Amino acid sequence: SSGINAEYGEEATVSWQEKILSQREIELYGDLLNCNTVRERHYHEVIEGMRARNEFSHRRIYTCVEEDPTVSEKENMPLTTRTSQALSYLEHKVKLARPAGRKQNYTPLQHPVQVPSNDVNRKSNHVQLVSTQRMYIMADIGRPRGIPRAEDEVILCAVTMDTNRVLSVTPPFNSTEAHAIENSDGDVWEYTVEQITQQVSEKEEAREQEVLEELFARHASLLHNMVGTVFTDPPEEGAERVHVFGEISRAVGYDADNLFVNYSFDLPVGWCIEEDVEIRGLTQRSQVRETKAGQIA
Repeated sequence: SSGINAEYGEEATVSWQEKILSQREIELYGDLLNCNTVRERHYHEVIEGMRARNEFSHRRIYTCVEEDPTVSEKENMPLTTRTSQALSYLEHKVKLARPAGRKQNYTPLQHPVQVPSNDVNRKSNHVQLVSTQRMYIMADIGRPRGIPRAEDEVILCAVTMDTNRVLSVTPPFNSTEAHAIENSDGDVWEYTVEQITQQVSEKEEAREQEVLEELFARHASLLHNMVGTVFTDPPEEGAERVHVFGEISRAVGYDADNLFVNYSFDLPVGWCIEEDVEIRGLTQRSQVRETKAGQIA
């Protein structure tokens, strides 16, 4: 826009999971020898097409999408370098507790402890973790026309969408204090993440809240149905429960067909059975066959 140095000013419209290559990626994947996966070879083809159309330009803004080989590395990258925006002790420990190098398909809670708590917070913080997709809007904040370096590539914001179509943006929207990032040369950049969509009306906001509450209620109902309600109560204090599984597999010494056994269990003194347990029964009718061990039914 006007008033901004053209060397530093840049504008980009990014769609969900749209890949914009960085200058370093263009140089890396431009050589086919550096492309080992299907995704990397696809990027090489895109770069070849850019070369054919002479579309090369030094762009600062680029993206890292879900299918990128390095997307898992971005999770532990700091989003700002301002000391006042450092991770809390709890957030730091949560990051250390995650398996290193494993691609996660869920969204961890940004603020596990919420005070004051309410019904909506309790429902949203205790639902089953859902799978998510993420993408990162990034920038190369190195010196203009310089050699692209990995240490000058920073995350401007992370965008995450879960299977319930809930979109999350980190860092959150701000309009007062700017986020700060610093490159390897000591240059400090400040930026803001702003919500520029039209403000929803109170009626639409109330409707959205109702939809969220219905979503959490349906999810809780789904978990309830999956777990079920039919559980065996524990025995009384001082008593023990024993489960006995048995099967009559064969009978020896039968001299005719169509015989059967009418059986029952004799319980020792002090033992009892549940009301719905059968301790008597009948076997199937026999069919005698000759074996080396004799006649077996």
